[in-house]
Amino acid sequence: MKKQIEIASEVNNSSSAGKLASVVRENKRRISMFVVAALIVSAVFTSCKKDDNGGGGEKLTVSVENGAKYNNQIVKVKLVLYSDGKEEVILASGDYKNGGFTIELPKTVDAKYLDTGLGIGFDFNEEGLTISSSNAMGATVYFEGYDNDDEYVTDFLPGKKDNNSITYGTYIYVNSDVNISGDIFWDDEGNIIWDYEDEEYEYKESWSLNYKKGWNIWYTTETDNSEEHKTDVSGVKWYSDDDLWD
Repeated sequence: MKKQIEIASEVNNSSSAGKLASVVRENKRRISMFVVAALIVSAVFTSCKKDDNGGGGEKLTVSVENGAKYNNQIVKVKLVLYSDGKEEVILASGDYKNGGFTIELPKTVDAKYLDTGLGIGFDFNEEGLTISSSNAMGATVYFEGYDNDDEYVTDFLPGKKDNNSITYGTYIYVNSDVNISGDIFWDDEGNIIWDYEDEEYEYKESWSLNYKKGWNIWYTTETDNSEEHKTDVSGVKWYSDDDLWD
């Protein structure tokens, strides 16, 4: 069993508490190591609201699409960080009820859990992207649902889907403002095309991200032949991981 570290027990007294390495559950492996796009948590968006909480962090009140089906299965949602892809760090937790949950994000995340790959082990400069601060560090976190036996059930995340694309978001904490921009072109064998003007590409990633110090949401919109990482996404709702990809 992975080591669990309670580093924010005071955040919620009722519940004290790219691809990632193989210890990250299968559903998180769906989230490509290139998942990004930032929208600060203080923005208001469908089915999720933020409340100030004195000297603490940000409080999220989430209503999950079709969330009632989990009322008799999930009792707790944990905010989990995977440090170095192997150590499970529980930052906060909240009760799951009435098809949703409330959870408080800690104001800061300890520097020992942050990395320059912003939590996904990705060297942006090596991939030909422009990053405004090579010293910026961050970590991605996940909202995991657990049952009465403390067994994992599913993740919850913001997103939306239609016939041609799917959008999903991952929360990220960064210790400074940072912007990431550029395009990456891939061939049909999964190799980066550096001189894409002279060669046809199979898949394109577009990046235009503006993180602010603190908590952000990192959105990716996928189609059959592209990924778009952008700051602003409208019309998102909260889903279980299983329902979003259903």
